[in-house]
This record gives sequence, structure tokens and C-alpha cells, in this order.
Amino acid sequence: MAKIEVRCHCGRLYHADPAHAGRSIRCRCGRAVPIPTPNPSARSRFKWPTLRFQVRLPPWVPKALTFCAWTYLAGALLSALGLWLLGDVWWPFTVLLFGPRWLLLVPAAPLALAAALLRPRLLLPVLVGLALVLGPVMGYRIGWRGWVGGEAPGTLRVITFNVDGGANPRAAEIPAELAKLEPDVVVLQECPEALAVSGAGWQGWTIRRDRSLCLASRFPVDSVLTLETVETRSEGMTGMGFLYWLRTPAGVVRLGNIHLETPRKGLEPLRGTGEVANLVRNIMLRDVGSRRVSRWLAGQQADIVAGDFNLTVESVIYRRYWSECPDAFSRVGRGFGWTRVLLRFAARIDHVLACGSWRPVSARVGPDLGSDHLPLIVDLVPIRGQ
Repeated sequence: MAKIEVRCHCGRLYHADPAHAGRSIRCRCGRAVPIPTPNPSARSRFKWPTLRFQVRLPPWVPKALTFCAWTYLAGALLSALGLWLLGDVWWPFTVLLFGPRWLLLVPAAPLALAAALLRPRLLLPVLVGLALVLGPVMGYRIGWRGWVGGEAPGTLRVITFNVDGGANPRAAEIPAELAKLEPDVVVLQECPEALAVSGAGWQGWTIRRDRSLCLASRFPVDSVLTLETVETRSEGMTGMGFLYWLRTPAGVVRLGNIHLETPRKGLEPLRGTGEVANLVRNIMLRDVGSRRVSRWLAGQQADIVAGDFNLTVESVIYRRYWSECPDAFSRVGRGFGWTRVLLRFAARIDHVLACGSWRPVSARVGPDLGSDHLPLIVDLVPIRGQ
């Protein structure tokens, strides 16, 4: 057992037995020196050797990290405000509307890692910027209304799908594949004539093909209205629209099937030659088209509007003319809901709007069926008391 060291005021050092703790030793100088009681916890404590690595960073590194973290937050905020306030108004943010917004996610990971290691307090602006990019910029939805809505009787399942015309190598499979999703009504855009022919997937359905739009319905079609389309020589058209009166168990449903002008005709010249004028004219044409089609459907008191809008929900044109009717995926969908998926970017440009006496209870994107679009599957129920 280790001895207890006892040092007198005169400087002499004695070693006492631990059994004599509490007693005293008579020093040669004549003083009585008490023997201290050892601390049990101190005696039993084992000190692990510690290794400390100190990396001295240049003083500009923390400053640069701080600048980058707050710049990322500012860039995310600017992108969100620009999309919602200037998308389809000013051409740079129109390019962002239909461009690879996911690029704004790239700086988040290295910035978050560097902040966690060097300046943890800088995680706040990085994470807030990341939330802005995922939500207002890229359009992620949590669909909280779908969690509390519950199931209701009289569900009407509507599918909208841009088939991509004759370019789709799986066009012949589409009727059977869509029938597996158990829809009540299917509206198709860029629909080839072959799809309107009754086949294995359409047996027992009411089938219509009006120009390049198709309707497949389990319910009889009482009547159809057509909106006259205005076409220009080079910029495109103002949009196609058809309104169907469907005789359902819940009553007559007025369903609109639309296909609006694509922004591609304005974006491709910009990408190829840097020509902005075509994109500006394209924005104006799509604004006119949405105004015509939306007012026509509102005048006919459409209950449900579905189709390829060629507009994202952040677009000023979309919110100006289509926001009066709730967007099904925005309300009850979960995730990004991208319906047009290409190699470099994806966007949600196909929509189902619940107007009148209907409300959405679920919305999801369907499987890949060979088109550059994905089908959008929406369940709607009649609003009680209407």
C-alpha cells in the first residue's frame, strides 16, 4: 500500500503508513504535523492518457466558411422568392422553373460537414437554406391534409397522363397497365389514334378521342364541349380544352381535359443560340392560353380539371389563372410529385384540380410507361352537403 506523504512547514518530508491517518508526526523542528486522511475516490480514479491533436487553420478559413454558409442561405432565399414572384414573368427565373433545381442542393452537404467540424453554429443557416431548397424551391410536399382526411365513400379515381404520342415504345401496353391502377376516369394527352380503339384494357369503357386528347371513362358521357384553339405560325397554340359531362353515381361530373402550350419552344432556342426573344414570346402565349382555357372552364362550372398544364405550381401564370381550384398533389401528395422526368431535370407540370363539390384525398405518381411523363393518380370524394 502506498505511503502517505507528510511535509512539515520546515520543509522536511515524511512517509507515514495509511493506517496512522488522522494522527500526527513530531517533526525534528518540534512541530506536530498531522497525517492527512487519503481521499478514496482520488486513490481509485484512473487517469487515461489523453492525446490532443491541434490543427491550426489559417485565419481566412473560418471567415470563408461563415461567408459561404450565409451566402448559401441567401441564395436559397433568393431562388425561392424569384421562382414564386418572377417565374414565367422574367426569363431567368423561367429558366430556373424548368431547369435542374437540384443543383442548389449540391453545396449543402460539404457546407454542413465543414460547419459541423469547424463552426457548429453555422449549421443553422446551412440547414435553413437546405429546407428552403427542398420546400419552396424544389416543391417537396408532406401531404398533411391527407393524414387527417380519412377515407370517404364515393371515391372517384382520376388519372391524367401525357402519352408522348407515337414516340412511346410502350403505347400498346398503356390501356392494360392503366387498368391495373383501377381508375374510374383516364384523360390522356398526345394520345395516338390507336389508343382510342377498344382493346384489352378498355373493355366496358366509354372511349373518346378529340384531336390529340383522349378520354376513357367507366361512366357514360352525356355531352362534350370543345374550346376553339388559336394557333400561331411559329410560337405554338393557346391550348386545347374539352369538357365532358360524365354520369356517375354521385351525379353529373363536369370533367375538363386540357393540354397547354409547352415552354420548350422558348427554352430550346435560348439553349442553342442564346436567343431570349423566343422565350419572352412563349411566356406571353402561355399566359394568354391559360387565361382563355381557365375562363372557359370556369364559365362552364367545371368540377374537375386534369391534364398537361406545362406549368409548375410556382409559376406566376399558374397561380394567376389556376389557383382558385385546389391542386390535388399540393394538398394531399407526398414527395416531389415529378410527372415529367428527364435526364437533367424533373418538374411537376401535370395536375388534377378539384373544383366545385369535390376534394382530393390522395395523390401519387404512377409507374413509368414509356413516356417522358409519368401518370398522376388522384382520388377525389364529393364534399358533403353540396
